[in-house]
Amino acid sequence: MDTSTEEWKPIEGHKGYEVSSMGRVRSYRIPRHRGFQALPRILKTTPQSGYLCVTLSDRKTHGVHRLVASSFIGAIPAGMQVAHLDGNPTNNVVINLAITTPKVNQGHRKIHGTHAMGEKNANAILTDELVKELRSMKYYHGIDSDFANRIGAAHSAVQGARTGRTWRHVTTPPHRSKARGRAL
Repeated sequence: MDTSTEEWKPIEGHKGYEVSSMGRVRSYRIPRHRGFQALPRILKTTPQSGYLCVTLSDRKTHGVHRLVASSFIGAIPAGMQVAHLDGNPTNNVVINLAITTPKVNQGHRKIHGTHAMGEKNANAILTDELVKELRSMKYYHGIDSDFANRIGAAHSAVQGARTGRTWRHVTTPPHRSKARGRAL
């Protein structure tokens, strides 16, 4: 990390703390038992849900990305989020951050591949291969229930994947019924 261009600004509402343009937080807090100003101390960050956080004097955990954005970009309006433009939630350099709407932030996640879609979702039972298998099967009444029972998934999850309502990212050639000539 090149700290030659690092700029420090006070954290609003937290006297004795500063945040840098490089995503570091330091404390200038005065030790009560010594009676003199301490040298600045870089605070340790702890990861929480992938984001780096610090605990300040209010004994609350604060996301470093939000501290950097509010000090260098401006106040974060209610309902807005701080997006990591490169998709790396530990890269809190000010040029990598932007204040966005949740919808725009979700779009960023899809662009850089960090959106928990399909198999990336920790709760997913289906896989890309199972969805391809399901879509390649000849349709019959009860296929969704049979397939769901076989893999231990909900009927609605299987139906959504088969019809393309969910798992849209899985590309399979459309299955056409010979009798009706339309995609199933």
